Amino acid sequence: MSAGASAPALVEQLGLFCQRWHRRRASYRPAGEVFDPRYAVELTATGTLNVAPSTAMPRMPRMQRASRGRVEGPTYIFRCAVCGKTINKKKMDGTLNAHKNKQGYPCYGRYGMYVRTKY
Repeated sequence: MSAGASAPALVEQLGLFCQRWHRRRASYRPAGEVFDPRYAVELTATGTLNVAPSTAMPRMPRMQRASRGRVEGPTYIFRCAVCGKTINKKKMDGTLNAHKNKQGYPCYGRYGMYVRTKY
């Protein structure tokens, strides 16, 4: 569509679009459900739009989620049994994720020995 398209051409294309949309929507609608539009919109050649006030219930504002700040509580320190790297964890669980040794190569150690607790 060109930038200088006339208003009647736009109205005609909008009408064709609406017809195709209604045909597609009818195929998705469960039998017996009636389509009830929320807004009555009038399209005129002058370009003004009159929108009737909605009878729909206003939406409630979304509640803001609590930010994930610092996790409170003690920090448990474990040392990898293979490479000796120390790892801080919030749970008293010696299982380690994949990590690299002090030289930067992947370490195959997956269990750490408990060292101490930081409060």
